[in-house]
Amino acid sequence: ALIARNGLHEGAMAFGDRVRGDAPALVAAMRERGVKTIILSGDTEESTRRVAERLGAGAYQSQVLPEGKRQFLEALKAQ
Repeated sequence: ALIARNGLHEGAMAFGDRVRGDAPALVAAMRERGVKTIILSGDTEESTRRVAERLGAGAYQSQVLPEGKRQFLEALKAQ
């Protein structure tokens, strides 16, 4: 994001998802125990894909609204 005041450039800011340092190892340990990992995110496809790749997640879905996340979890519980 660019920051301007009175039409003059004042600075810039960058935003991104930060993955905790121990998160990839945790996901790998879960996978070794047979736990499937799926990321449900409201973020863009590109952002969600990058996080899923960094974590080694088995699957991901992006641009999922809170109601969609609830429905996904309800469907899992019904299995």
